[in-house]
Amino acid sequence: MTVRSVFVVSLVLLLGGCAGNQDAENALKPDARLNSSPGAVPSPVPSSNIPPTAKPTPIESPTESPTKTPIGWQDIDKTPAQLRPYVDDMLALNLVSPDAQMPDGSNLNAPISRREFAKWLLLTNNRFYQSRPTKQIRIDRPSNRAAFQDISSSDPDFAILQSLADAGILPSTLSGDRKNDGKNDRFKPTEALTREELLRWKMPLDSRPSQADVLAIESLQKTLPFQDLSKVIHPETIRLVALDLQNGDRSNLRRSLGYTTLLQPQRSVTRAEAASVLWSIGAEGGVLTAKDVLKGSLTIPATPIQVTPIPATPATPTTP
Repeated sequence: MTVRSVFVVSLVLLLGGCAGNQDAENALKPDARLNSSPGAVPSPVPSSNIPPTAKPTPIESPTESPTKTPIGWQDIDKTPAQLRPYVDDMLALNLVSPDAQMPDGSNLNAPISRREFAKWLLLTNNRFYQSRPTKQIRIDRPSNRAAFQDISSSDPDFAILQSLADAGILPSTLSGDRKNDGKNDRFKPTEALTREELLRWKMPLDSRPSQADVLAIESLQKTLPFQDLSKVIHPETIRLVALDLQNGDRSNLRRSLGYTTLLQPQRSVTRAEAASVLWSIGAEGGVLTAKDVLKGSLTIPATPIQVTPIPATPATPTTP
């Protein structure tokens, strides 16, 4: 074999060895997919036997999805400062809420309808007295006939309005006053609530005057501070005004209207005023407020029945 032939053979063997070494090196290199160096993201290894890891559902911010944001009161910042503390307490208890079915249903300072106030009245009373069933208005009581001709059994609020009528809170054909049966046969749910109506519906939940109170009320009626009582429709309202003012700062009229010498009994009531009236239920000596409920003071001791003892008849002395 010539020197040239030996050189060619040696060169071939050398190149083959280099290729083999390169293959070996490649085989020994770590898989790039398993590289755990900082900042590297491993590629997923698909496998039908390994269940995928569940990803946590992101929490949506209300600002990200305006359509899912709960409807709130649009004009709460326009509520009179004197009413705002009462309104805030009622809102904190979720006792008053907007009604998309009513005109201006999301405006606190717009007139409240008769239907809305009736629902708020029952809801608030039963929430305040949730631990005293005897003070609650029953919504499952049967009735022989519908209380109002314009509220059928298919009405979504039939049970509430019927129960308030059954309890004598709402004047209706069930009230027993035959003279006014024709006037009370319709509820007129969409009409705005007047100040006089608010007082007539709310006062039965506040006070049951004793015989002594009645005499004081009759005397107070002669000195009522309102100049326009002649505009009152129902004579009974004047007695209720006198009874309400006996509660001083807890008076429905003083709380919702502040100081005034005009009652304006046929003026409509705003939702903010209605909420401030419902903030308190009861009379002096047995009052519950929304603030009490927020603090957890849901119960008050039952007012004891005052029983006047009958003096014993002195025994006739025995003649010795």
